[in-house]
Amino acid sequence: MNKYLLFLLLLTCKIELYAQKINPNAQYYIGKTFHVDTLAAKYQDRGYDYFRANLSVSLYDSKYAAYPNKSGYSDYQALANKTMTCTAVGEVPGNESYGYLKLESSTTYPIHYVYFKGSYFRNITCIEEEAENKILKEKEIAYRKRLSDSITLAATKLRNNPCPLITENYDEFENIKSFQTPWSFEGKMLNCSIAKIIEKRVPYYYVSLSTIGNTALATQKGVFIILKNGKRIVKPNAEIETNVDRNAQFERTTTIKLTTADLALLKSSPMSKFKLYINSDNIQEADLIYKMLLCLITKK
Repeated sequence: MNKYLLFLLLLTCKIELYAQKINPNAQYYIGKTFHVDTLAAKYQDRGYDYFRANLSVSLYDSKYAAYPNKSGYSDYQALANKTMTCTAVGEVPGNESYGYLKLESSTTYPIHYVYFKGSYFRNITCIEEEAENKILKEKEIAYRKRLSDSITLAATKLRNNPCPLITENYDEFENIKSFQTPWSFEGKMLNCSIAKIIEKRVPYYYVSLSTIGNTALATQKGVFIILKNGKRIVKPNAEIETNVDRNAQFERTTTIKLTTADLALLKSSPMSKFKLYINSDNIQEADLIYKMLLCLITKK
């Protein structure tokens, strides 16, 4: 994107943030009150554009500006901070792309504010619309806060009791029940998942682990898990699979079947870290996974 287009894009974004979009139904503004905005100090000598005393001449003829100054624009001191009421609206004669608002006040003669249809107000603000927008904005902020608080509360409840996060499946043909902890939480991917499979009323537990390696490896074996209490689960013959993920990284994964002794160790303490062959990693959301393991154990 060239610099000129980037400038226009940034300018448009700025206008959208600070200016009011002009209502396509101009009749909406009749009876509404408008405030003439102040200008930055460096633009005050130049004055205002958009204000016209006479619409029967070319819009580009600057000498017909309302309260003209020596530069051909509307004098800043004559209009700054003025409050005027819209008494009429219409289309600029001979130029259907432009509309106008007729603005009147007790301290100024009637003037016409000219605008390009479908654009934003410049130099003026509709006071009633600004008040409405402020109310809408406050309502939106309040709604977003309630939504955020609700999401935070729900996440806190799930963190304290993550049992609802566990998925359950039942194979009625094989009469097998399976339960599994999720691979993600609060939009963040996890690197550990625990599954429980009940077959012929006998439960089996599995731990799946995933991490990223730097190089492609052929046959790899060896899984090591360290718990927070310092105890270890070692599976030297556990096989590790390597796949290339969508980011062209080498993803190491493994699934190990837990013995009764392994399960007893995992019940005693959350996992802390693990190593798949030569690649080590910390367990993400270790305490959460530990709570889900305790939930899994109660599943029947």
